[in-house]
Amino acid sequence: MGDLDQLNALRDSCFPKVLGLDFTEWSEGFVRARLDLQPHLLNSIGIVHGGVICSALDMGASIAGLYCDVPNNMRWSVAVSLTTNFVGQAKGGSLWLEGHQQSGGRSLYTANAMLSDADGTLIAHATGTFKWSKGSNLLAGVPAQKGWKT
Repeated sequence: MGDLDQLNALRDSCFPKVLGLDFTEWSEGFVRARLDLQPHLLNSIGIVHGGVICSALDMGASIAGLYCDVPNNMRWSVAVSLTTNFVGQAKGGSLWLEGHQQSGGRSLYTANAMLSDADGTLIAHATGTFKWSKGSNLLAGVPAQKGWKT
């Protein structure tokens, strides 16, 4: 599943839809997405809720390690750890998410993600360790689960 349309279709079927992430670039070891801020993503003092930031960073880091270049195949992972650092605030507009895979072995990979505002000011960054599902450590991935849209 290396196609942006497929990635955004996957987004529409699960939690990233709640966030409103719009994936704009995806290649081996890299992902970029836009997050248009909506009132329901803000906390009581009018800035982006920390949970939204953590969720976006988790998605960016994990998806950076899931690019697959074989049609109808997918790669899967689960987070083992995610360390997040908040360094700025965002109140509105769009945020940009970038994820970069740093390393990968037979079962684990590490990736970084950064969330910046439209002016390029860093809002938060994270480093995560993720566990690939069986066969997902290979760029070719595994056949999509029966009934799964790819």
